[in-house]
Amino acid sequence: MHRLPQLFTTLAFFAVLALANSANAGTIVSTHDMVARQQVNLLGIDAVLVARGPVTFTFDVDVDGNTVPGGGSNMSSLFKGFLPDEFAPLRVNGFAFDLYSLDPAIVVASNNGTHVSAATKFGLRVFAAPGVALAEFFTTTNSIFASDVPSLLDFSGAVFRDDNPLGDITGIFIGPNFIGVPENAPVGVSFNRTVTPVPEPSTLLIGLVAAATCVRRRRRK
Repeated sequence: MHRLPQLFTTLAFFAVLALANSANAGTIVSTHDMVARQQVNLLGIDAVLVARGPVTFTFDVDVDGNTVPGGGSNMSSLFKGFLPDEFAPLRVNGFAFDLYSLDPAIVVASNNGTHVSAATKFGLRVFAAPGVALAEFFTTTNSIFASDVPSLLDFSGAVFRDDNPLGDITGIFIGPNFIGVPENAPVGVSFNRTVTPVPEPSTLLIGLVAAATCVRRRRRK
């Protein structure tokens, strides 16, 4: 009977310790509508691929808002777009494509969560028709993206770009395809990549109103 108070004291100690640990660390999930721009030389074509879609960041953070070393912080993305007119010689201009992170990217946040850096490989899937893939492409080395953000939940105004955009050239290889190219063959390069949050509707509306006001003023003059 005398051991019961000691047992309750021990259990209380571990309960308090667990609560303290849960208050000092946690997971922040942050999803943003973003636009990716990626300059490529693909199958002999020079072009800029532009695509839009959701990017989800999962941050395993400590009490200071920094990512926990060895934690589960990662990023996943799925952008959708259409091949530009530069691909007309191959008769695939206007074809839909997906641009996506191959593996959950490693993400590091520092400076109290105001500087975010991500490293990821990416895939590119081109569709001949909805649900029918014409060709798949992939990279084998990580592309590094970094930006300063107001917080891990607020990416407004942030531009994620290569640390050295013109010098950071990533090789593109081909996967399964119906265009007669052997799989795993090098078919191009990618560089000068950026990812930018899409403005919130209210911010976009303010910008459109301001632009319209400027146009009216110029017409009056």
